[in-house]
Amino acid sequence: MSTKRLVSPFLFFFLIISIYSCGVGPTESVLFEPDGVTQCDTKTNCIDFLEAGYLTLFQTIVSSYGVNMHLLSDQVTSTNNVRGFYTAAQEPREQINNNSFNGREATNYELFFNNFQQTTAIANEVLDNLAFFNETELTGIRAKAYFLRGISRGYLGLIYDKTPYYTDEGENYTLVSYSAMIDSSLADLDKVLLIASSTASGFSFDGLPGGSSQFDEGDLIEITSSFAARILAGKARTFDEATQTDWERVLEYINNGIGQDGANLDVFSLSTISSNGFFSNQLADWLNQIVEGNLETGAGYLPPDLKIIHLLDEDYPTEYPEEGISSGGLVLEPGMSDDPRLESYYNNTQNVGYFRFERNNALFSNYVNKRMHADNQWDQAGNDIIFFTNSESKYLKAEALIMLNRTNEAVLILNESPAGTGTTFLGFSLPAVRKEYISQNSFAGGYEFTGDESLAEMQLTLLREYSIELDFLGGIGLPWFFMRRHDLLQEGTPTMYPIPGIELELLELSNYSFGGEQRIGQPGTASGANSWKTLRDRISN
Repeated sequence: MSTKRLVSPFLFFFLIISIYSCGVGPTESVLFEPDGVTQCDTKTNCIDFLEAGYLTLFQTIVSSYGVNMHLLSDQVTSTNNVRGFYTAAQEPREQINNNSFNGREATNYELFFNNFQQTTAIANEVLDNLAFFNETELTGIRAKAYFLRGISRGYLGLIYDKTPYYTDEGENYTLVSYSAMIDSSLADLDKVLLIASSTASGFSFDGLPGGSSQFDEGDLIEITSSFAARILAGKARTFDEATQTDWERVLEYINNGIGQDGANLDVFSLSTISSNGFFSNQLADWLNQIVEGNLETGAGYLPPDLKIIHLLDEDYPTEYPEEGISSGGLVLEPGMSDDPRLESYYNNTQNVGYFRFERNNALFSNYVNKRMHADNQWDQAGNDIIFFTNSESKYLKAEALIMLNRTNEAVLILNESPAGTGTTFLGFSLPAVRKEYISQNSFAGGYEFTGDESLAEMQLTLLREYSIELDFLGGIGLPWFFMRRHDLLQEGTPTMYPIPGIELELLELSNYSFGGEQRIGQPGTASGANSWKTLRDRISN
């Protein structure tokens, strides 16, 4: 089934030529196409098309426009309204404004929709033209095209409530729900696994951005299985939906994934292409900018939210005190924790940076992220882009076991993870390690689990690990996807994006939205039933 009409001609042209930038952070090219190639009409052009699709796919997974998802999941905070940061961070929560004329915020919702639709179209174009390839080439090309389409559809399903699915080269379409889109994604990824596991001759999983990285069909099985587990686990928008997730299938995927016993890979990463930030971790770059000074004296452009410190220090508040600044000094003292990651990963600062207290005192933070700081230069050669780690595999496996009421097995994994005595393998030294801001990439939290923990205690543990240990090590949305499926988002937070307003106009559909006080508990808007702000209270009671 072809999916030809995925982006309007105007939007496609706009996305190709546009470069978005603002204040800090590198400029960001949001869509790539091979020079002079407009269709998959020869073998060479099809290969170029596929490689352009991979470049767009992986850059989009670490796009700086993922900042919005970090704000919605209280990973970072801001009163700066560049790109609508303040709107997403505001408490009480506000609804998404996806109107096409809302220039400040519109790209937050348009970029992922258009890029993942376009990479889906590229995969379809290649799959429609397999006749250009001989028998030897066909296996690898099919596997790579299905992988591109499967991951693209998976992220569309993870992010949006529904997606137009075009059934021919004209304008006919159906609206496909996030659930159906993810089912389609997993069907494609299962095809990749079948091809890669049944081939006798073997093939290279090549053509990925970064140049130096090349994988074989065994690596492709591990990478595909890991993404499939992430996508399936992230399907649910509420805890009730999560109880209906096929967690046995999640477990099956992750048991064949990265970081498992006998696996080839402990991490999936790609090399930065450093020419003007052409291919780099732009999400990490924007989230770890320091303003008005250096790491020791400055403030974060998007500083860690109080949630982060509260998860490490249970006595730390969930909102900044109402008095804000008192007698010329900040109110809150540094947090304290037996977990070494508080001191190792974060710096306390007295610099207020760009924060505007008159907008909302409760959003302030005294911290900057030290672990992932790179002197505001993440887009440099040598700073690998991390897409999946061995630690995420452990947490997905533990979560699946917990949801299957096999907590005694889950705690064995957690005790060996960075929550307990383990560390995260990255395969290279973080910029902060090379610059001696921190002594090592990862530290063990030192917690001990017995198997007697309640569900709420297990949710707190996994929330801490997703928020702190996995932060920046999996791309866009990772904490947001986790929090919504356990009802951990604060009330009124959008749990998914609507179709962008400009696409609704093209489809002649009415605009709609999610989030805000008026929609609490409705589909697409968090109820706050298990909000991270009150989770510890429920555990203690």
